[in-house]
Amino acid sequence: VGAGLQPYPTPQYRLLSKDFEWSLEWSRLYRDLWRQWADDPLHRADAMMRESFGRLEAKARLNFRRVGEVLVEIRRDERGAPCPINILLIDPARLANPTAKGEADPNYRGGIEYQGNVPVAAWIRPRHPSDTRVDKGMNEPVRVPFRSTTGLPNLLHISYTRFIEQVRGVSPMAASMIAMKMLSSAES
Repeated sequence: VGAGLQPYPTPQYRLLSKDFEWSLEWSRLYRDLWRQWADDPLHRADAMMRESFGRLEAKARLNFRRVGEVLVEIRRDERGAPCPINILLIDPARLANPTAKGEADPNYRGGIEYQGNVPVAAWIRPRHPSDTRVDKGMNEPVRVPFRSTTGLPNLLHISYTRFIEQVRGVSPMAASMIAMKMLSSAES
């Protein structure tokens, strides 16, 4: 509580034909590697190299409460860190269907591309919709697959949905807003 995400890896050492002591040592090693990555003073866990993992996590939680969804790109590149993975938080407002595919196309819903009922890619605008800089093609979204060709995740789209088959998230605070509005109407 209060420390953010902290891994406590516990390998199934019997299935791996290892002993309990090996399990403890392995767990310590990977907890230490996590701390080294998450608390790196050069902020290499952040794709933009500006903030620690803990700060990125706090922003993601705040955004989830505010709009009901979080979009995270998982990148793999060498930066001299012990772990080549870094993450980029993306505002879900940047999700948009490609221009050629409208909302009438059943395979594209709210900037998410589907094959059947399985999300396969997100279409992300290069810039935020409220960005004041205007460039040619700035609103044309780019396709980013949810998984790499090897099956590893490229994107995480975590959303709070209230209804079956709802695609995009809704703020968990939305229900309280209705109650607040009813209270303010009753006072008038």
